[in-house]
This record gives sequence, C-alpha cells and structure tokens, in this order.
Amino acid sequence: NIGEPLQLPSLSERTRQLVIFGQIANRIRLYKEHKGTLETICRLLNIHTVIDVGSGSSTQIPSWLDRAVVRSVGWMDDQQLSTLLSESIAGAIGYWPDVWEKSGVIAAYQAHGMIPVLIPLEPRRTQIPSFVPYVVVEDLLKVATKDGSIPIEQMQSISDVSHDYYLRN
Repeated sequence: NIGEPLQLPSLSERTRQLVIFGQIANRIRLYKEHKGTLETICRLLNIHTVIDVGSGSSTQIPSWLDRAVVRSVGWMDDQQLSTLLSESIAGAIGYWPDVWEKSGVIAAYQAHGMIPVLIPLEPRRTQIPSFVPYVVVEDLLKVATKDGSIPIEQMQSISDVSHDYYLRN
C-alpha cells in the first residue's frame, strides 16, 4: 500500500527513529495502554526520535517516550511515507496477533527493510505459527546484550529475515 523502494539502505545507514503508523485509534491505544512497551523498544533499539504518522491528531500522543522525542507528522502521501520508512530502522504497530497477515502496515515495514515490531492489542487466541515475520518486545529482550542494547548486526538480521519473507509472499 506504500510501494516498494528500489534500494534499501542498511540499518547502519539509517536514522535511529521508530515509526508508529496506522489508524488514530490504534496509535492512541498504543500510547495509552502500551507506553512502557514503546519505551522498552526505544531503549533496546537506541531510538532518538519516534515519528507518529497517520491522519488524525490527539493530545493523548505524548511528546516524549523515555529519551526519544515524539514528532507527530500527520498524513503523508505515498512517496513521503516511503522515504520516511526507508530512512528509519524500525516500525511499531498495535495489532491483533492472530490476523497480522491482513496488516498493510506490517507489509510496508517489511517492504522497506525495517524491523517490524508488533504490540499485541489482545491476547493471542490461536497457536503461534512456527514463523512470523515480525518481532514482539520479548523477542528483542532475548537478543539484547548485558548493557540492554541490541547490536546492529542482530537488528540487520531481523530486518533481512522479515524483508525476505515479504519478497517470498
């Protein structure tokens, strides 16, 4: 739904920013109900800026998450959003874990070689498949070093596996 870039810069060439993209109701729910999870993601990935993208605005969107400033940019056209995604290392989405295959946002994150982070909006009701092309915060915590960060090589591996899945499917 956003298109596919012709070239993907490596994560080491990108800005340490996390994109939160989607419907306003889901974005607000993320900030209200999952602020701690978002802050953990920011710490693990050393995020400096969170870019909130999508139509609608709200006073419930914070200006800071942990040490990362939150910038609300509103609606973007396809080209603007594609450029932003190509410059960012990760994207988060609040979604239902049993129907992630329907998410155009996850597909956009994968197409742009980002680390797609799903924050479940409800408990999983079906058995988790043997493979999903996104991570949850628990996955990130498993690969964090003792200092609480994730090496860029590990981040790139997550990005590559997710992008490869997108290309195959």
